[in-house]
Amino acid sequence: YKYDIEGPDAGALMSFLWARDMGALSVGQVGYGVMCDERGYALDDGTVARLSETKFRMTSSEPWLHWLHRHG
Repeated sequence: YKYDIEGPDAGALMSFLWARDMGALSVGQVGYGVMCDERGYALDDGTVARLSETKFRMTSSEPWLHWLHRHG
């Protein structure tokens, strides 16, 4: 699954959802990490690519669109 996350707070959202500071990625850089729930429990792993200053693409092995809408 691939999801594009875009907007002025996209980096902050990616860093909130993933156990890694994805907002610190440079444009064109890809980071691997673990997506966690609000208690810190691992939900899935995958990659996040920084496509622009305000756009990220995350990948996962499970469908998380509903969960992303609830937390984004």
